[in-house]
Amino acid sequence: MLNLARWDAVTDWFPAVEITADEEEYLIRAEFPGVDMKDVKVKIQEGILTAEGVRKKETQEKNKRFRRIARSCETLVRSCALPDDAAEDRMRAEFKDGLLLVHLPKTERTRAKPLKVSVG
Repeated sequence: MLNLARWDAVTDWFPAVEITADEEEYLIRAEFPGVDMKDVKVKIQEGILTAEGVRKKETQEKNKRFRRIARSCETLVRSCALPDDAAEDRMRAEFKDGLLLVHLPKTERTRAKPLKVSVG
């Protein structure tokens, strides 16, 4: 099972992350407000899932005597170890309106199967 407490962050910007699981898959939802789809990356390497987003901001101030433009860039990197039953090769990610959804199917061999137990 994925454990939210094990997510590591390297920034002071902490978007909400939710992890759920059912019999078929793990689903990770991460909010990346103000981030464009082209600035989001998801990868799996050596059993570690990493989601990264870059939020860029530009502000302008105009006056009769001066003009000031300020640009900033915030990066969020979160990583977590995947459980053994996650099918890494079948990961699917989608991003829309600042919400990243990562689908990690469970492997066939570890899905819960009904088991008959005889008592007596």
